[in-house]
Formats: sequence, C-alpha cells, structure tokens
Amino acid sequence: MKEPEKQPESQPEPSPATAAAPPGPPPLAEPCPPCPAPEIEEGLHTRFARLFFGVITLLVLYFSYLIIKPFLLNIFMALVLFFTAKPLYHALTRLLRGYKVLASALTCFILLLIILIPLFSLMGIIAAQALDFSSQVTKGIQSGQLWQWVATKVDAIKLYLTHLNLPVPPGDINLAQIVQTAVTKASAFVYTNAIGLIKGFTVFFFDLLLVLFLTFFMFLQGDDFIQARSMGHSPGAPLAQH
Repeated sequence: MKEPEKQPESQPEPSPATAAAPPGPPPLAEPCPPCPAPEIEEGLHTRFARLFFGVITLLVLYFSYLIIKPFLLNIFMALVLFFTAKPLYHALTRLLRGYKVLASALTCFILLLIILIPLFSLMGIIAAQALDFSSQVTKGIQSGQLWQWVATKVDAIKLYLTHLNLPVPPGDINLAQIVQTAVTKASAFVYTNAIGLIKGFTVFFFDLLLVLFLTFFMFLQGDDFIQARSMGHSPGAPLAQH
C-alpha cells in the first residue's frame, strides 16, 4: 500500500497589520572600553620651554635688582625710621581717633623737622665761624698786624733752622706773594667745595623725601603686612576677624 503523500503545510498568510509594522530595532552593540588617556611625552619642546622660561625669569629678577639697587639704602633707612617712630605713629593715631593717613603724614613731618633742624643749625654755626675767620683775616691784613705776625713766625722758623744746622732759604721771603697765592688757592677750594656741597645737599634732600615717602606707606601698611606674614596669610588677603 502506498502511503499517502504529505502535503506541505500551508504557512499562514501575514495579516495586513503585521505586514505594515516596521522592523524591530537592531541589536545593541557591545560598549567599547574607555580609551586610555594619552601620555604626555617629555619631548624636546617641553624641555626647551622650561629652559626658556627659566632664563626669562632669571633675566627679569636680575634687571629688577638693577632697578631697585640704587634705592636699597633708602628702603633700609625707611625701615629704620618705621620701627623707630612706630610708637609716635600709634600715639598720634589714637590722638586723631583712627585717622591713619593724617597720623602717618604728621609723623613724617615731625621726622623731617627732627632731621633738618639740627642740620641747618650745624650749617649755620659753620658758616658763622667761617665768616668770623674771614673778617678777622681781612682786618689783620688792612691794619698790618697780620704781616707783623707772619714776619715774626718766619724769623722764628729761620732761627730754628739755623739752630738745627739746616739750610736757610736765601734772601728775603716775599710774604705778599705767598699770601696772595694762599688766598687764591683758598678761594678756589671754597668755590669748588661750595658747588659740591650744594649738589650733595640737593641729593641728600631728595633722598630724604624718598625715605619719608616710603616711611609714610610703611606706617599705613607695615603692621598689616607683618601681621599677615606672621599668621601665614598673603599680604593682599583679608585677615580673619576673631
């Protein structure tokens, strides 16, 4: 007997709704591992940049030192005046009810007077003594007493040289020529030193003004700067209030 042939199973026809549906999303890809951070290689350009900025820093420090070098003595003198006159500044601050700018200016003015008044007094004494000496010499020359005094001293020197068996200058000594030469050289010496004295006093006066200018700002900011440095703060940072 022949077995009945199996007919192929009929597949169900897709419905119109199923045919119209969009295809499903594709499967998700596996996540990629994170990329490692690129390593910074110490190349030639990095070493050159460090060397370049190091040289620039040294040059800046060197030229800054050259700029500040002429004023190092002034800064040191300002520090000396600041620490010396600090009690006076604090007393004036309390007297002026906390006006620090006015107290600092008044302290610097008092320091200026303390320095200049003795200096001008000493210069006045020296000038008076020089004028008195000049007037006495002039009177002695006009009256003839100076010539007699000089002649007496010259004769005494001759006798002393003769007593020591030393050679005596031959002939008479021309006192007028000697005095004229001495007066000429003395006048040139006084003129040269007067110019140098005026220049030196001018330089001293401007240096003193610069020192007092630095001292003025040290009175205003010096205590805060010292307190900030002692507490470990930067000078520009506000201090913590307790």
